Amino acid sequence: MERERLPEPPANFGAGVALPVATAGKRLDVFALENRAAAEEANRRLAGDAAFYGDVRRDFGAR
Repeated sequence: MERERLPEPPANFGAGVALPVATAGKRLDVFALENRAAAEEANRRLAGDAAFYGDVRRDFGAR
């Protein structure tokens, strides 16, 4: 009996997001926007990872 294989995860599964770097002369509002964008991207990736994992659990009958 051959076992089903797990699907390949998305290319960015578990990948981190680069954090903005505070440098001398960088405006605080620009730095804050960069941080917000990085946090939003990280949350999108986590949601995608959770959806993939949920699909795998569902497809393989996990409880």
